[in-house]
Amino acid sequence: MVKILQHIHIVFRREEGVITANISKTIKNTGLTLAQFGILDVLYTKGQMKICNLLNIVLATSGNMTVILKNMESANLIYRKKDEVDKPAFLVRLKENRKNFLKKFFLIIEKN
Repeated sequence: MVKILQHIHIVFRREEGVITANISKTIKNTGLTLAQFGILDVLYTKGQMKICNLLNIVLATSGNMTVILKNMESANLIYRKKDEVDKPAFLVRLKENRKNFLKKFFLIIEKN
């Protein structure tokens, strides 16, 4: 039984590698990094959220997240604003003009 489970694990890991490689190639063709795509995906599916919540979902460090978000703001993908309820916090939101881009992009990924 253990050998069967080990074999299944190996098969799944190989398939995961193939899928990840295909998705990574598609993402890189858009000029996005995997981290940027992950953030866009979360914001597209869940809507605006605090940076601390976004950190927990995409599993990035706070220093890395700061750089990623600054780059995404410069690329006109997202915007940040102060949370009016929780004054020290910032909310991150996907720019409206990027929602159609993501819809098309998800269709491309589904085809691949």
